[in-house]
Amino acid sequence: MGDTEAPIPRWRELDPGLAEGATRLWIESVVVGKGLCPFAHTVRGAPTRVVTTDYAPGERRELLELIGAEVERLAATDSQTPATTLVLLTHEAFGVFDTYMEEAAIEAQDVACQLTDGAIQVVQFHPHARWGALKEAADYSTRSPVPMLHLLRDSDVVQAERDWVRAHGSEERAPDIQQTNAAMLRGMGLDAAHGMWERSLEAARRAESERSCRAPAEPRT
Repeated sequence: MGDTEAPIPRWRELDPGLAEGATRLWIESVVVGKGLCPFAHTVRGAPTRVVTTDYAPGERRELLELIGAEVERLAATDSQTPATTLVLLTHEAFGVFDTYMEEAAIEAQDVACQLTDGAIQVVQFHPHARWGALKEAADYSTRSPVPMLHLLRDSDVVQAERDWVRAHGSEERAPDIQQTNAAMLRGMGLDAAHGMWERSLEAARRAESERSCRAPAEPRT
């Protein structure tokens, strides 16, 4: 269920560098910083491939070809090295959660299953993700600054889950990751969870502005 009450950002206005910058800051400060994903710690030091596209929902063939190429690229990487790919969807139409799910997320998972027989997983992250009837802090476990598709190798996910269990001594002692995330975010409260998410986009905008100010002026002719 999407959050239709909040204003939909105009993603087409986002510079690709800003979209990527906000995403990387969100991963560092929220996903890794708050421990929302044990897998994120595994790949933290590994290169994360980020692909930005402004394909519209109507450009279905082109979008699915791009996703298919990224799925195959990730599947072909060295299995001994953790790897992950983020596909950022910056067209404003994907700012609507239902459109994102129906025209991108579900289709991407189907493509991954067809090409790799389940070896690549597709995880959904969206600025307006909501999974219950009421808006709550726990929604921010899957809220990202930019609509995105997170491509993961199933073998890496399985290994991360094993590491999680090992860290807690046994499968019986290991808490459910999603429930742990939800409890932590609810403990923060809705306003604090939203502020944590929003700061990654604000920080990226500041960084982009500072880079623009430092850029040399165009010579006069």
